[in-house]
This record gives sequence, C-alpha cells and structure tokens, in this order.
Amino acid sequence: MRLTDDLICRMIAKGDGYCSICGVQIIRPRLSEREAHYLARTDRLPTEDEATPVEFLVLDMRNGAVVKVSTDPATTRTYFQTDRDDLPYETSPAFFRPEVLSRYAADHDKYTLHDGWITCRGAWDLRNYSINDAEQVAVYICDLRELPHEEQVYWASFNERPRAGLSKRAITTDFLGEWPDEPTPLEALVDQLERWRTENVDWWEWKADGKPNHLTVPRTGSRDEWAEAFLTLSHAVIEGFRVKVLRSALEQTGTAFEQNDQSIKLLERLLRATGKLDADEHVKALREIRDVRVHGKAHATGGKGRELATDALREHGSYAAHYERVCSQLVSELALIEEAMEER
Repeated sequence: MRLTDDLICRMIAKGDGYCSICGVQIIRPRLSEREAHYLARTDRLPTEDEATPVEFLVLDMRNGAVVKVSTDPATTRTYFQTDRDDLPYETSPAFFRPEVLSRYAADHDKYTLHDGWITCRGAWDLRNYSINDAEQVAVYICDLRELPHEEQVYWASFNERPRAGLSKRAITTDFLGEWPDEPTPLEALVDQLERWRTENVDWWEWKADGKPNHLTVPRTGSRDEWAEAFLTLSHAVIEGFRVKVLRSALEQTGTAFEQNDQSIKLLERLLRATGKLDADEHVKALREIRDVRVHGKAHATGGKGRELATDALREHGSYAAHYERVCSQLVSELALIEEAMEER
C-alpha cells in the first residue's frame, strides 16, 4: 500500500492517540551496473583503472555486424532483455590472434591451459574459449568481463576482426547444448592416458612434468612453441613407459633385445613379436614425437629440425594441424601397445 501524506493524516485522526506507522523507503544504489557486477565477482569495489571498461571488437550476431563493445554489462543484453533495445547479446564473440595463448602455455606453474578453458592458480578462470577455422581464438564478451582488468587489457592487444565465424564445435556445445560428435585428438589422447593411470597399468605412469594439463596444441606459427609442445608430449607419453616392464614382457615372449634399447625400440620389438606390426613397420607417431623433441627448436644445430618444420607446414598447413594428426595417430599406436601388454 502506498502511504501518501493524506492517508497518514487520516490514519492518525482515526486513532486513539496512540498510532504506529510502518513505512518503506527505497534507496537507489549509487553503484553503476558495472561496479555492482565487479563487487559481486571480487568482493571489492574496482580501482579507478579497473572501473574503466575495456573495448573489444566483436561479432554482433544479433544485428549481423562487427562492432565495438566494452566489458561494461550495460553495453550488451541477455536473451531475456531483447525488448529493451537492439544492443548486442552478451554472448557476442571477440576474436584474437592465437599468440594470445602463448603466455599461458609457457608457464605451467601459474596457468592451467586446456583446449577450452584457462585457469590462473587461485586468481581467475576463463571459462570458455574456442578455435575457429582461421585459427583465431574466440571468447564471448560475457566471459571476457569476468577476467581481471589487466588480463582484459592483455587480451585486447590481440583482438582482431573475425576471419571466420565460430567453430562448428562451439556452436554445437554453446548454442545447441549438445555434446560434440567426437573428442578432439588431444582429448582422446588424454582420456586414454587417464584411463591407464586410473587402471594403474604396470607398463606406464604419468611423469611429474608430463601431466595432462600441460599438453596443449601449438596454435601459433612459432617453431619453438611447436617444438615445446612436442617436448611436453614426449615427457607425458614416451618417458612414462617403464623400461624394465617392457624388457620383462619381451623376455616372456622369448624376443631378444639389446641392453641399450630404450622404450621406442622395445615397444617396436614387442609389437612385432605379438603380430601388431610387420617386420619393417615402426611406431611412426612415437618416433616423430622424439625427432621433433630433439631437433625441433629453432636454435638446434643441423638441418633436421628445419626439415621437420617445413614438412609439417607443407603437409598440414599449420603446426596445430600437424600436432593433432600426430596425437590421432598416437592414440592408435597406444591401443596396439595396450593389446600387446595385455596378451603377455
């Protein structure tokens, strides 16, 4: 009930001299929508710099245009606010050069970088990103505004116009609400290694510097980043094999081996002995991982590394595509190794 001055006077007049009145006063918030959003997220008010919205070039899918939108929540709308105006949706994606991910891939102690999300230890999360067909990193403006101000500024320095739309995978998961048709090659590899770890197989183990959250697809055109990704892959997979167990498995099959044979040669001997490989076949993915690890860095001596890098780009178009092809082939090789070890 609205308590007008006239109504209050009449209530007092009707009383017996003892009248209590309860009223409500509405106090409008002094904070802006952006400040309130920041307070709810961080439990503190933003500094002067943090209170300044960061602008990004986004694909406004509501209006079919590329426009500038800031991280101020007032510059976008949810799907339930379409009757207000024609502002872009808060799920409008901004696109970035792939180099934006380099700082996170280079520091495993501080950051966890997966294909799809990033975590800074005890500080912040980027809950969702995707890679489109032009190898651009796509992030929705509603997720960008959740980053600390300095991270928003960092991302803005890599912002560019979209050279392709969102990936099919992003549309499937984020807008259709469906599971993707199949895992990425890296996801399939990590799932396989995680299953080995869970089942506590005796022939392989996670190494401290080869954990699954360290495995990342090299997204830039940097040869060193490509080589570093294969170094991490080598730590995770090749160095995880237990040489003593492999030698014991060969002894059980009556297969001879050299004392200086390491995991790759031992695995090839075992796969041939169990009929998984022909006499002249090799584990190509495992050998390729080893070769890129040894020769891939740009400062490595000799021409082997340059040849490997040139071949990777010529045959696959990018270091990312080459890495994913090796991961896919590696999954098949690891399945053969598992079959051979179980047949002991």
